Amino acid sequence: MHKLLALLLCCLAAACAGGEQNFTVFGETMGTSWRLQIPLGTDGEVAYRVVQAEVDHIEELMSPWKPESDLSRFAGLSPGEALRVAPETLAVLAIARETWAATDGAFDPTIGAVVEASGFGVAVEPASLAQRERSRSAVGFDAVVIDAQAETLMKLREGVRLDLSAVAKGYSVDRAAEALEAAGFDDFLLEVGGEIVCHGGSGTAVRWIVGIEAPTLLSEVLVRLALTDLAVATSGDYRNVRELDGNSKSHLFDPETGESISGSLSSVTVIAEDCATADAYATAAMVMGIEAAAAWIESVDGVEAVFVSQGVEGAWVEHWTSGARAYEAE
Repeated sequence: MHKLLALLLCCLAAACAGGEQNFTVFGETMGTSWRLQIPLGTDGEVAYRVVQAEVDHIEELMSPWKPESDLSRFAGLSPGEALRVAPETLAVLAIARETWAATDGAFDPTIGAVVEASGFGVAVEPASLAQRERSRSAVGFDAVVIDAQAETLMKLREGVRLDLSAVAKGYSVDRAAEALEAAGFDDFLLEVGGEIVCHGGSGTAVRWIVGIEAPTLLSEVLVRLALTDLAVATSGDYRNVRELDGNSKSHLFDPETGESISGSLSSVTVIAEDCATADAYATAAMVMGIEAAAAWIESVDGVEAVFVSQGVEGAWVEHWTSGARAYEAE
């Protein structure tokens, strides 16, 4: 469930009426990059250290590529064995559990077993068809026991593993944004692998301008959003794909069927108060499909979405939830 780099940072200096008023600090994490835009004259070295420390911490806890991470240790557990994990991991799992319950299982981090067997994630090549079919029996978040008081996890079935990539990255953005605020940074836009938090404004503007890409491999801005003190994340099916059984498959899988999702819906961008929620909801919406996802998001206070699907003759069709137009840039 790796996310797209689908949100272009359109809030560069050229977008500011007063000329160059921001500069960008770069770093790397979670197999991708992060970018921070802050006003000229602020301390970029301090900002770099603040952000890098936070994203590195979350990566150490929740990366399946780190052998000592909470997720890697959980993958190696035997059923019935308790594993003590970090409070941050429990916080991410609480968001995942809430999203799983709210979407009737459309969002399920135990899809990690299928993702891995299909050649995405840590695996270099897909497993055999028989192994991939067996991996589906390990899917089901109800097979993960979370004891918040004891700070432990337990699996009830063999083979259950967790993939938190659809929420941990957004959570890392939230953590880094909070650390920046605590360090005295009032105006910034932080992006980690396409997940964004906008705080304050850009230069003389009171909001940041963030672009949503058209779902192609070209960097074409389809929609521009004007945001402040909000988070935004996009999920889509067109960048992280591979050939499987002779067909092109997306990295997004339906937990109910164990199959890679397909359909006319190409991307979903979610606007929310925190990035972890936006991250998880965007993935859930892609699995649910436009009708069910739009109805669900309409029922959630403080969350809006922009859906992009492919219409007649390849034209892109946008569907906005009722409050999303309020964020459209003029």
